[in-house]
Amino acid sequence: MQRMLKIILITLLTSVQAFAGLTLTMGGDINFNKNLMRPDSIGFNSSKGKIPWNAYTANLAPMLDGDINFGNVETVVSDRLDIAPNAKTYVFETHPAAIQQLINVGFNLMNLANNHAYDYGHVGIEETIRNTQAMHEQNPQVHFVGVGKKQDLLKPYVFTKNGYTIAIASLSILDSEFKATDTTPGLLHIRDQAQFREVVRNMKMTAAHYKILSIHNGTESQVTLDSGQKAYYEYAIKNGDVDLIIGHHPHSVRPIEKIGDKYIFYSLGNYMMLGSANITGLAGGLDFGLFSKLHLVENEAGRLIPEAIEMTLLTNTHAAVKPLAKDIASNRLVAFQKLSVQELGTDALPFRINSLGQGIFCLPNLKLDSSMKACQN
Repeated sequence: MQRMLKIILITLLTSVQAFAGLTLTMGGDINFNKNLMRPDSIGFNSSKGKIPWNAYTANLAPMLDGDINFGNVETVVSDRLDIAPNAKTYVFETHPAAIQQLINVGFNLMNLANNHAYDYGHVGIEETIRNTQAMHEQNPQVHFVGVGKKQDLLKPYVFTKNGYTIAIASLSILDSEFKATDTTPGLLHIRDQAQFREVVRNMKMTAAHYKILSIHNGTESQVTLDSGQKAYYEYAIKNGDVDLIIGHHPHSVRPIEKIGDKYIFYSLGNYMMLGSANITGLAGGLDFGLFSKLHLVENEAGRLIPEAIEMTLLTNTHAAVKPLAKDIASNRLVAFQKLSVQELGTDALPFRINSLGQGIFCLPNLKLDSSMKACQN
């Protein structure tokens, strides 16, 4: 009898296939300081006094439970008080302690390629590289991408997580003075078609389980796509074997496109922009940011694909960011779905709105426990 029970147990255990995967969370624009304010190691200088960094990330911490947690950091990272600001309308400099707070709550993939990377000129870029490299050395599981020398940026940055290889490259709008060269660190220009196509070619040639392109681009405060944007981004998907495009910069949430098992998030909007305008009262879909979680599973070809996508709308992005209330979020998601269909037609991500006021997309025949949990609401 015992022998028979043992055989039955072994049969049951071997008949259940274990599925591995990754979860990726992502949000849009992050900044830790006001215009022209000098960096502070302790906290944010608000109208109510100095508030420590952890007060602003407290609501985010429980949400950052992915294997990979992405954010776009829109600032120079430095503790220096003697750097001259660039001649721009808005310039931001943030103390490394604030970025370390992002690491403390779970951020481990941060994009630095954006139009605020050079707010304090070439010196600011070098400061950002110096400080983020030091943080990477202290926290090897944390990766910073997007600034450096041209030959390094044209090829995707590749790292490993849970046995899977992830490739990521970044492009941004920028002043041409700060384009990366072979000798001077800078950024890649999204509007330089030669650079864009070379990044796409290099993505195609790179072996990885999942390939990400981070793009900082788009007209600010606009929820509709820019002219030609759809075709431009689709080029990377179709010619570069890119799996995911993460868009940011407009400070507004734009539609999500599904091309087979590949996705384009045209803009995630604001994530946590301390000192920026309070967008809570804005109309026309401009009053929220988008936090997304992708549950990635390995397919038969050995590539990762999202079998479930969760979308949580964010409010209070100018201060202590938090999820938008359920009923308000549901209403915003209804409007967002209409906008997506208007802009993308049948290519729009066909999500539903769950009982928690989240957007949710689920493939059939889910394999991951995390996907099943996410899709049961």
